[in-house]
Amino acid sequence: MYLSVFTDELAVDVTEALPIVKSWGLDHVDLRGRVLGGHFQQLSDQQLVELGQMLDEHGLQVGCLESSLAKVHLPDAQRQSEEEAKLESIIRVAEALDCNLVRSFFYWQPGQEERGELAVRPDALQQVLTTFGPLANRARGGSLTRRD
Repeated sequence: MYLSVFTDELAVDVTEALPIVKSWGLDHVDLRGRVLGGHFQQLSDQQLVELGQMLDEHGLQVGCLESSLAKVHLPDAQRQSEEEAKLESIIRVAEALDCNLVRSFFYWQPGQEERGELAVRPDALQQVLTTFGPLANRARGGSLTRRD
């Protein structure tokens, strides 16, 4: 186990956050937004190289990629396709930064009236599992799950 900080929680870009995090004696950072001016998933290959060099210069590793993957309620086919494309971007970044831990949601983001229902509605649970299954399978294929 290790301590890590969401770099964007410091309200500065990662370029300013890394020295701060390192000054606190930490070895890991979590990436989400404010990464070279955008979200980590939007980084170009060149920006990933630059970010990797910055991390190395500060002796830091990425602990977790804090994505919004599947943070939508029971999506239609078009939105599922968009989430699949998002996952491909996440896999690309994860490989470049040598980080296989990614935060994901699971297609259950209900309104107030449905909160708590997933635990007592097997039909809804099965729908969520069926819908999320392709993402989980691709994540496994992209080495985003540990096999210890």
